[in-house]
Amino acid sequence: MRTIVVLWYSNRGFISRLVRRVTRSPFSHVAIALNGSFYEAIGTGIRRLDGDEAKAQIEKAAAMKVLPVTEHDYQQTMRWLNERVGRSYSFIGFICAGVAALLPRIAVVVSLPHEYACSGLVAGALQVAGYLSEVEPRLETPASLAKRLGATCMK
Repeated sequence: MRTIVVLWYSNRGFISRLVRRVTRSPFSHVAIALNGSFYEAIGTGIRRLDGDEAKAQIEKAAAMKVLPVTEHDYQQTMRWLNERVGRSYSFIGFICAGVAALLPRIAVVVSLPHEYACSGLVAGALQVAGYLSEVEPRLETPASLAKRLGATCMK
């Protein structure tokens, strides 16, 4: 068995405060780590950090959840994430996820298939790993993922 680590953050900027307010959550960002590599979707796009940079980001997490996966699912998830590095951030997806958080009965998905917001990237990776098969990744928020996976603040 291998593990995947989901990491939540409570950043301080204006957008982060807005995300926390809209989603009624202590979390404004979510990322994922595998094999010492750190993956996240930020405004400049999807990135992968390794080594000391990855370790520094992992240590800043306000919460984390360690999920067991088979070797096969682990390799598939790492491949899926690596194929998305460098792709664009989904600002439209970010807005749609916020609307879905405010109005849960109205699920509007408007995004390009190659773009991801942070929670959509993590939810998509977790689906590849065998988790969250019932969700639409592009509608997830850091708060909804924390609730689904049982994450609580560590700091």
